Amino acid sequence: MPKVAFFCNFGSDVTDSITNYAPAGYDVALCDPRASDAEKIEKVRDADFIIWLGGPLSGKVIESARRARLIQLLSAGFDNIDVRTADRLEVPVCNMGVVIGTTVAEHAVALMLAVLRRVTISDAKMRRGAWQGLAWDCNDALELTGATVGIVGLGNIGRTVAKRLQGWENTLLYADIVRYPDAEKMLGVRHVTLDELMRESDIVTVHVPLNSSTRGLIGKRELALMKPGAILVNTSRGPTVDEAALMDGLKAGKPAAAGLDVFREEPLVKDSPLRKMKNVVLTPHVAGNSAITWHRRGKFAFDNCQRVWEGKPPLSRVHQE
Repeated sequence: MPKVAFFCNFGSDVTDSITNYAPAGYDVALCDPRASDAEKIEKVRDADFIIWLGGPLSGKVIESARRARLIQLLSAGFDNIDVRTADRLEVPVCNMGVVIGTTVAEHAVALMLAVLRRVTISDAKMRRGAWQGLAWDCNDALELTGATVGIVGLGNIGRTVAKRLQGWENTLLYADIVRYPDAEKMLGVRHVTLDELMRESDIVTVHVPLNSSTRGLIGKRELALMKPGAILVNTSRGPTVDEAALMDGLKAGKPAAAGLDVFREEPLVKDSPLRKMKNVVLTPHVAGNSAITWHRRGKFAFDNCQRVWEGKPPLSRVHQE
């Protein structure tokens, strides 16, 4: 009987949505990712599979999982997992990029529209009783239609964003260390350098994993390259953008506005200046969440476990750079 150590602290609704997809005969033990390493070690010691959501998974814990055949993440990001240790032990680590791409892409586009159309500003004023003059306050609202959109990172989520923008008459650019000729033809995206992307885009949307090469990828120099009126959207990981430089840039008008779902420190500190900036739309790292996506995550996770149990290679494996 396969044993699964399932680490999740998102509540019973999410837990049930995922564990309902466990094949008959699977022994699933619920665990808290916020527990100490000692407690985690006890949970994973005899587990065939580790399903993980939330918090760090250290090399020490991974080394103690002597029977583990797969570490299945329920997220796209894997920066809090010691993938290098798992690789050394030949334990595959797989993420959810192929599963939550649609959800994250929708949220990225929603942030674009919320920022461009001044949705949150209008909503806040309406709730305070305003009406007369409100339309004039939004005379500087912009349109997504016809905008040049620069996608930083054309992995699964970046490509899904490009797909979702089909029909908006956008010029699509992308910057990535890898060229994707097939995607360029299929999606009508043009490969450029990061500097070119920052200069030419009306909207810059970030979709790269967090690692040593992407930490602070968008900093003071890159933000200064942005054209007047351009906006920045980040649904990847907070540290991919230099947050201090971003706040300075927002005050100076480069970028003119931002839509942010991720932050350098999470939860976002209560006294963060971002909370008071009218040219910023904030959401609490929920781009990958929806009622539907939890079911997709659960199915993919246990299907992947079953693949490995049957001796097949897992899907969506990631590696440390």
